[in-house]
Amino acid sequence: MASRLRDFSFEEASHGIPVEAFIAQVEGSSRARVARAVHNSLTSGDFYDQEYRIGLKAGGFRWLRTTGRVIHDREGVPIMAMGTVRDVTARKVLLM
Repeated sequence: MASRLRDFSFEEASHGIPVEAFIAQVEGSSRARVARAVHNSLTSGDFYDQEYRIGLKAGGFRWLRTTGRVIHDREGVPIMAMGTVRDVTARKVLLM
């Protein structure tokens, strides 16, 4: 489901999608903020809560809200990411 919200095919998702590909989708004005939040979660396990717009392959856009945290092992190596991705486009459009 998260891959569909982010406009990746099932085939792309089944091979794994690098975090850089997710960050590249984020609209330019929000990209640094989202990348910083992801980096902080990957390196220190900080909770992230981000809302941003992504461009879609067929044109147009979608607003997403992502929340979560990266879990690390005892040595500080990331071992699992847990969180949610929600489409908040309808709410954002109503507020505009």
